[in-house]
Amino acid sequence: MFPRLVHIGSFYLPTYGVILAIAYLVGIWLLRRKARAEGLPEQKIFDFSLYVLASAILGAKLLLVIVEWRHYMKSPGDFIEVLRSGGVFYGGLIAATTVGIWYMRKHRLPAWKIADMGAPSIALGEAIGRWGCFAAG
Repeated sequence: MFPRLVHIGSFYLPTYGVILAIAYLVGIWLLRRKARAEGLPEQKIFDFSLYVLASAILGAKLLLVIVEWRHYMKSPGDFIEVLRSGGVFYGGLIAATTVGIWYMRKHRLPAWKIADMGAPSIALGEAIGRWGCFAAG
């Protein structure tokens, strides 16, 4: 386990966070590349990726708070730790799927084509992100 990538004084850069950022960037890169090959509007796909990314992060953290509600009610000061934690995968999946469907409908993007293109991006991002979980212990 290697939870801290860089540690200088009281500042540290968590390995999990760095690897998670790499996972998101690689997933977005792969989706944009596939969208360009399919002739889809690259900027809309990039914006779609950012909406999905933000909703995944927020959804994962929200479900973490819901699942650990009793703990946070007993120790409200621990709410700040939600910012440092990864969250619960299913919360991110539910929020990202909901926001993704909304965005595709709003911009009239081909949902099934994007889902087919996005599946490898999600799988690759998840695989890379799991390395971060392993590093965090």
